Amino acid sequence: MPAIEFWFDYISHNAYLAWHRLQTMAETEGFVLRAEPVLFAGLLNHYGNKGPAEVPEKNRWMLRNVLRKAALNGIPIRPPASHPFNPLLALRSTLVVDEGPQRNAFVSALFHDIWAQGADPSAQATIKSAAQRSGLDGTALLQQATTPDIKDALQMQTRRAIGQGIFGVPSMLDGKELFWGYDDLDYLGLHLQGRDPLAGQNLAAWTRIKASARRQG
Repeated sequence: MPAIEFWFDYISHNAYLAWHRLQTMAETEGFVLRAEPVLFAGLLNHYGNKGPAEVPEKNRWMLRNVLRKAALNGIPIRPPASHPFNPLLALRSTLVVDEGPQRNAFVSALFHDIWAQGADPSAQATIKSAAQRSGLDGTALLQQATTPDIKDALQMQTRRAIGQGIFGVPSMLDGKELFWGYDDLDYLGLHLQGRDPLAGQNLAAWTRIKASARRQG
C-alpha cells in the first residue's frame, strides 16, 4: 500500500481537522498513514514567516474558518487551554512511539484531548492520559521524551521536513507531491485516484518566471 506522510504540529487546529479526515481517506483510498511530528515554529523561523496566530486579523478569520469546517464535518472542537501553546513535550512524546498503528492511536488521543477536550498539551497529565489510552506506559514515555536523544530527534525531524520542501502544517507528502493544509485534502484525493487536474501538464514555463519587484524591509 502507498504511504502518505502527515507532517503536523499539535498547535495547528487545521492539522487536527485534517487528521480526522485522513483516517477515513486512508481506508477509502487504500494508503498507510504515517504520522510525522514537526515543530511548526522551526519551520516559521527557517522561512522567516509569522504564524497565523501572530497576525490578529488572520487569526480571527482562521478561527471562523476552522469552526465552519468542524461543524460541517461533525468534528468535535472546543477552545484549547491556551493558544499558541508550547507543543514541545507533546511532539517529543510522539517521537518516542514507533511509527505505525500505536503512534497513530497516540496522535488521535492527544489531538482529541487538546482540541476536543481543552486539555493543556504541555501538562504531563495530558500526555500520560493519552498514552495510557493508546496502550502505552505513560510514565516511561514521559521519561524518554525528555532525553537528549529525543530532543535531537525532533530537531532532526524539522530539518528533514525542510529538506523535503515542507513549509507549513499540516502537510501531506506521498513521496512525489506535496499537499498543504486541510483544504488541499480534496486535491490529495484526486491525486491518489489518478485524477489530478495537473497530471500530464508541463509547468516549466511557470517555474521560469522571474521576479520584477521585491518587498522592502
